[in-house]
Amino acid sequence: MLALALALVMTSGDAYALNGMFKGAGTARVVISEPTEAGRACGVSEGLIEAAVLGPLGATTLVLDPPANPDLVLQVNVSTVRVTGGDCVSSLSLRVGNTQDVKLSFSKIKRSYPILVFEKTGFLASPPPDHGATVATGIGEITKAFAGDYDLDTRW
Repeated sequence: MLALALALVMTSGDAYALNGMFKGAGTARVVISEPTEAGRACGVSEGLIEAAVLGPLGATTLVLDPPANPDLVLQVNVSTVRVTGGDCVSSLSLRVGNTQDVKLSFSKIKRSYPILVFEKTGFLASPPPDHGATVATGIGEITKAFAGDYDLDTRW
């Protein structure tokens, strides 16, 4: 039953990648938000999240954490609460984008704005002993979706 809920929930969120969106992007910085106190109590750590993200990204041609400004920034967020009665519930998100200078047609002023090129989200619930592994699987699936889009855009 949980596997079905996981599959249904993990399909929520939107992916913004279009054909050719990532062509020319070769570097990325991964930014992982610090797990909440409830997350840590449920087995979610920054190292667990990092491993779940870096695994799928290792199959891409992206150079991670370059010394100069990256082409893309991957923001990974996991927020966890513990429900009365015991289960852990986590909200997951992967947002990929960059900041670009933009001059709006009605203004003479140029400003930097965040540009979102990919976003995928989900919610997961599981008992505390299993929750770290559940979150790692969920983050891995979200990251695989991005890696697949990136791979299709940049390898052909």
